[in-house]
Amino acid sequence: MTVLNVNKQGAVAMRNAGFSLRAAAGLAFLAILATCAAADPRILKCAFDGDFESRSEDLSAARSCRAARGGGGGSRIDSKDASEIAPVTVQGIEFITGHQGQAALIQRPAVLTYPTTSFNREQFTISFWVRHEKPLEDYFFQQLTYFYHETPDLKNRIGILKRSGTNNFVFFFSDDQGRAKGVNFADDWFAMATAPQSWAAGSWHHVLCTADKTRGLAQFFIDDQKVAEARGTQFPAKLGEVFWIGTQQGHSWMRGAIDELVIEPIAHLTDAPLVSRPEKPAAPLPVAKPVMGKSVGQLTGKDLAINLDFFDICIGTDCWDLRHCDEEMDRLMAMCAHFGFDRVYFRVSVCGAECYHTKVMTPAFEEIFKAYTEEGLDGCCCNIPSRHARMAAVMRAIDPLEACVRHAHKHGMRVYPEVTIFDSLYYAPPTEFFQQHPEYTWVSRDGKKHIPGVPCYAYPEVREYRVAQMKELCAYGIDGLKLCPRSHSPWPGRKSGGGNEGSRGYGFNEPVVKEYLRRYGKDPRQVQSDSLDELRFVQLKGDFLTQFLREVQQVTKAADQKLTLVIAPKMVDVVSADWMYIDADTLARERIVDELCVMGSAGANLNHWRLLADGQIRLTTWAGIHGTTYEQCLRLMRQQFRAMLGNPTSDGSTYHEMANLIYPDCWEEAILDTLKESR
Repeated sequence: MTVLNVNKQGAVAMRNAGFSLRAAAGLAFLAILATCAAADPRILKCAFDGDFESRSEDLSAARSCRAARGGGGGSRIDSKDASEIAPVTVQGIEFITGHQGQAALIQRPAVLTYPTTSFNREQFTISFWVRHEKPLEDYFFQQLTYFYHETPDLKNRIGILKRSGTNNFVFFFSDDQGRAKGVNFADDWFAMATAPQSWAAGSWHHVLCTADKTRGLAQFFIDDQKVAEARGTQFPAKLGEVFWIGTQQGHSWMRGAIDELVIEPIAHLTDAPLVSRPEKPAAPLPVAKPVMGKSVGQLTGKDLAINLDFFDICIGTDCWDLRHCDEEMDRLMAMCAHFGFDRVYFRVSVCGAECYHTKVMTPAFEEIFKAYTEEGLDGCCCNIPSRHARMAAVMRAIDPLEACVRHAHKHGMRVYPEVTIFDSLYYAPPTEFFQQHPEYTWVSRDGKKHIPGVPCYAYPEVREYRVAQMKELCAYGIDGLKLCPRSHSPWPGRKSGGGNEGSRGYGFNEPVVKEYLRRYGKDPRQVQSDSLDELRFVQLKGDFLTQFLREVQQVTKAADQKLTLVIAPKMVDVVSADWMYIDADTLARERIVDELCVMGSAGANLNHWRLLADGQIRLTTWAGIHGTTYEQCLRLMRQQFRAMLGNPTSDGSTYHEMANLIYPDCWEEAILDTLKESR
């Protein structure tokens, strides 16, 4: 560690304590610019040699740790001339023997934060010593966070961490354009990753990360060796209130000890060559060993499935490295297998485009996004991500579905592509098929208005088009298909809270009207609201969907694969059906599908369909685990996981979605801890 000492004459000298400038290392640091003030308020130095005062919340950022040297509180400062800055939050911190004196032990659920007061956003250095009690390889599947900052708008951030599913360390930061969570190695992120590291149990290591906006350069040092660097200008534009030490906003704990932390407005940049650079892809990951030796399904008899919305992963919520896409997919599948998942539902539908190398549908390459226009969408909840090009970049590097199937099978999991069958418009324009045939989408009673992106399955041409996609997907060697009615398309009444306007007010397409006239001798466009005749119209559209599913079943049976359909309580009742009606009773009675997955709680009673199917189909639940914080995601996952384990009527659950486990890094706490509690 480098400590500034200022003598009475104002001369500045460098004292090396750990971060030595050994000639053998070839490091020739640039001259350091520093004032001759006796105390620099911009420097935070924490030796952790005293005890913290009994502080928790709302400490003054400007308050000094006056009792530090007397052993009574605060973070002790090495140099008597250095500034003293009190922590903002101290919770559950213990002290152990450090690299020098004492060190702060940070483990779940400890929290330590310091104010960002006077932090130099355009030139800074962060350095510390760190130690873990186990070899680094034992933390392979955990994210270890040493330093973190994020503004409330989720844009400006700084982080130093070890990535989950790797032994690579990352130093990253972003400006006010960095809209996605996580560490994206492209665009609006300034990120550098090391090659895999190997640390022995109980060994101390020095970390130094430094950056200078004027030079547009940042560097990463471990044990005096430059292990990564990057060039860019995406420096934080503003700061939030605190820096998190040893944790990422109360999650992803470093699980070790930190000592001699220094944050200063000095850039220790060097022209020395990199010792290691991750230019070549890492070796394939070995088969992931489940945390308890078996998957959750093997242990409990209930399949644990995760929904992977790959579009979300690519554009931001995960630490997706665009340079090593195949290795990233391997990492994701290894994480799922390690934490006990049995199945991965890989969402291939991307709101009008497909994230695999399709020849039938519209692949999510860059050209489709360039053609996008919001005109004529009539209130669609369009939210085109600024970084949609990331999906296109991944598509150019790999076929995401092929990579998912290959790596999931390697790690002992099954893969079901998830196809959203009523979702052909949102981020992208309608597929070429529906652009050429807008009449194939649901039309209003007066015939003047269509719901873009919502196919009408009464047309044989539409069913043929989508069945061709199912054949294409089955050829990937998948284990089954999962069809889902969830939709981002602009359903009428969506913005006003929903309702059944889509179910009853749309879908008056020519073949539906003709069939209604044939069956009932009436024009469905003329029937009264809330009448039996109107309910027959809603049911008829469900009949056409059932016909489509019969045709898909023929495809999956021929490929010896399974067919799963997601349903929701408001879709299976013809009276209350809001967007569309699904005749789940017929699907179960005739075994048209192999599995019904019911949206809602993992504790839902599924005996109704079990009796109708005479126990011949699987019955599972679909549980949302969306949250904006670690605490929310953890609570929801634990709650739904316990409900699944205690539900005698279900065969398992699907949890939506993987991003809600990856970003807050709550796999271990949510799954492993809950499973141990239940046994």
